[in-house]
Amino acid sequence: METLLPDSEENPYHTSKLLKELLPHFRKALSGFHKVREEVLHTCRIHVLAIKDIGYNNGKAHHSKDDEYALELKAARLLRVMNSGYRWFGKKQLVLPLYDTDHNPVNLMALKVTETGLAIDTLLNKVQGTYPAVNPHAKTLHLFGELTACLAFIADGKINLDTACMFAIGAKLNPLQIGIAKPFYQNGSLVFDESISMVQKEIIINALGTVDEKQEAPALAEEETEQRTLYIVHPHKLTLEASFGGEWQVVGNLDKDLATLKVTLFYQNAHLKKFRGKLDLFDTAQVQKYSEGLSSQEFIPEELIALDLVDLTALLEAHREKQFEDYRPEGNRAKEEITPERQSHAVEVLQKNNLLETINTLLEKSGIVGEENTRLALFLIALSYKMPEPLHAVIVSVSGSGKSHLINGIAACMPTDDILQITRASAKSFFHFDEQQLVNKIMVIQDMDGMPREALYALRELISFKKLYSSLSKKDKFGNVRAEVKLVQGHFSSLAATTNPTIYFDNASRSLLFSVDESPEQTERINAYLAKLSAGKIDKEEQYLARQQIRDIVRMLQAREVINPYAEYITLPKELKDQRRLAPMFNSFIGLVANVNQYQRKSDDKNRIIAEIDDIQLAVRIFFDAIVLKADDFDNSLRQFYERLKTYLKEKQGGQQAAFTQREIRLAFGLSKAHVSRFLFELRSLEYITVTGGYKNKQYFYYLTNTDDYQQLRESIKSNLYAQIEVLRTPPRDANSFDPKESEA
Repeated sequence: METLLPDSEENPYHTSKLLKELLPHFRKALSGFHKVREEVLHTCRIHVLAIKDIGYNNGKAHHSKDDEYALELKAARLLRVMNSGYRWFGKKQLVLPLYDTDHNPVNLMALKVTETGLAIDTLLNKVQGTYPAVNPHAKTLHLFGELTACLAFIADGKINLDTACMFAIGAKLNPLQIGIAKPFYQNGSLVFDESISMVQKEIIINALGTVDEKQEAPALAEEETEQRTLYIVHPHKLTLEASFGGEWQVVGNLDKDLATLKVTLFYQNAHLKKFRGKLDLFDTAQVQKYSEGLSSQEFIPEELIALDLVDLTALLEAHREKQFEDYRPEGNRAKEEITPERQSHAVEVLQKNNLLETINTLLEKSGIVGEENTRLALFLIALSYKMPEPLHAVIVSVSGSGKSHLINGIAACMPTDDILQITRASAKSFFHFDEQQLVNKIMVIQDMDGMPREALYALRELISFKKLYSSLSKKDKFGNVRAEVKLVQGHFSSLAATTNPTIYFDNASRSLLFSVDESPEQTERINAYLAKLSAGKIDKEEQYLARQQIRDIVRMLQAREVINPYAEYITLPKELKDQRRLAPMFNSFIGLVANVNQYQRKSDDKNRIIAEIDDIQLAVRIFFDAIVLKADDFDNSLRQFYERLKTYLKEKQGGQQAAFTQREIRLAFGLSKAHVSRFLFELRSLEYITVTGGYKNKQYFYYLTNTDDYQQLRESIKSNLYAQIEVLRTPPRDANSFDPKESEA
C-alpha cells in the first residue's frame, strides 16, 4: 500500500537541488550497466554514453544515506513508501532531466526500453521543462516530435554553439518551450524535423506565430486532409495513416446501422505497439475516453487524437455509404456495356438470312463440339428469358457424358450479368431470394440430384406461377410478433443437368428433356477436339470472340411479344403425352424462333412480331427430339441404349430373340457395369426385357419381350407436323378455304 506524501510540486527549488545531486549518480550507474547500453543500441540505434545528461536509476542512490535524506527523496516524489519497503521512480530505467530556462533540472523523465522503443513517464506532471537545455544564442533550433530522433541527433554530435535542438514533449510545446522556441521561429531559424507531422506542425505554428501565420496554417492542414486515404487491406481490415505517426486500424465489419458507427479500433505506433479499444465513433463520451487512454499511454496530445478521429469517422462514413451504393444482390448486377461498333456488327448479323445457322456456327467456334441440334435448342431455351413465357430444359444422361460441359458452354455465350449459377440449393433457399433477384435471369443448375424435394417444389412453383409467397414471423417496432408475407418473383429460363432419369415428375413435365449424344462418333469428335486443344491448335482468342459475338447478339434482341397467325391451324400429334403442357411449349418454340429473327420479321400496329411459316418449320426441326421424347417411354439415354441393343441382337445368331448377359453387353458396348446394370433394370421394370435363366450370384440371361419401332414413331410424328406445315404453304383452292396470308395480314 502506497503512503500519501505532500505534493513536492509546490517546492520546485527543492526538487531541482536533489536532481543536481542525483544526476552524477545516475550517470555513473549507466557506465557500469553495459547490458542496458547494448539494449538501447539494439532497440533504438543510440549510443547513450554519447549523451552527457542521460543516466540509469539502479534504485541504490539512497543507500548509506541517513533517514533525513530518504525523507527528502520522498518529499520530491522520487522515493515512495510501500508495504515491503521503498520504491524508486523510474527504477531500473533510463532517466533524463527536464530543464528550465536557466538550465536547471526541474523534472525527470523515466525511459523504459521495450521491444518497440522507449516508453516515457514523467515525475511531476505540473512542472514544465524542456529537453535538452537550449542555448538561446544558437543560430538554429531543431524541433523533434520523437524522443529517439532527438537523442540520436545529440548522440551524433550535431549540437554545438550554432545548433540547438528540443524535444516537443507529448508532440506539442508547453508554455516554457514556446517561450524558448518563439524567437527562433520569428527569425526563421526554427527547423521542423520529419518526425513532426503536418497536423502537429500546424498546432505548433498556431502557438508560436502571429495572426497572419495562423491564417496560413489551416491551408496546410486542409491540403493534408484532402490527401488522406483509407486503405482497404482486405474487407475486414481498414487502415489510415495517423497524422502524428503510426497507423489507425479498423478491424471487423462496419455496423450497417447508419445511426451508429461501432468499431474495433487499433492505434499502432512506429514500433508496432498497439492500443486497442471498442467504441462508437458517434458517441462523444466514448471517443473522449479512448483519446484520454491513448494519450496517457503514447504521450500524444488529445487534440491531435481528436482531430484524427474526426477524419477517420468521415472516411469510414464515406466508405460505408459506398458499400451501400455498391451493394447489389446476385440478381441485380450492373449490365455489361457494349461499344457502338459491337452493337452495329450484332445488328448486321441479326439482319442476315439463315441467322440460326450463323449462331450455330458461332456456338461450334465457342468450343461446343457436335450436338448441332441440341446446342441450338438449348441456346434458344436459355434465350427465352426475354420472352413472356420462358422455357426450361433438363439434360438427362449418364455420368461423364458431358452434360455440364454442354450447359456451361451455352451459359458462357449468354450475358454474364444475366446468369445465375446454382450448384446446390438448400430446402428453403428459393424463398429467401430478393423480390426481383430471379427476374430476367438464366438459371444454370449444375446437378438437380443435389436439390431436396422442397427446393424442387419451390422451383416448380416459380416456373408455373412465376411467384413465391411465404408467410414469415417478424417482430414489429414495438416487439410484437406479426405475420409478414414475403414475395419472390420469378421470370427466368433454366438449364439443368441430372443423371437421374426419374426426376420429380411434376418438375419434368414443366421442362423439356434432352440428352447428350453418347454415340461412338461423338466420342471420337470430342477426343479429336481435346487432342487439338492439348496440342495448342485451338485458337482460344477465336473462342472468346465467338462467345462475345453471341452475347452481343443476345443483348441486341428486344423482349417483344410474338403473335402466330397460324397457331389455330397446326396441332400436335395425338400420340404425344401431356399435351396440355406441351402445346404451350410448342407455341413458345415458334415464338422463340420468330423473336430471334425479329430484325427480319414484320410487326403489327402494337409492335408485336408476326411469326411466319418458316419460323414454324424451324421450330419443328430444332425441337423435334424434345417433342418426340414426350411420346417415348424412355429417356434419351435409355432409348439410345435400347436401340443399340436391338441392333446388336439383330446381328447376333438367333436374332432379337437370342439370349444375352450383362457382361456380354458391357464388353460389346464399352460401358461401365453400373450403367449397363441401371439400363437393364429399367428395361425390366418397363417390361421390355425379361430374365430367362441364370443365378443371382452368377449371372442372368435376358431376352427381348417388346421390340417397339421407335423409328416408325419418329417418322409418324415428323410426317404429321410437316404435312400440316405443307398445308399452310399450299394456296387455297376456293374462297372458303383457309388463307394464311390473309390471316397474317
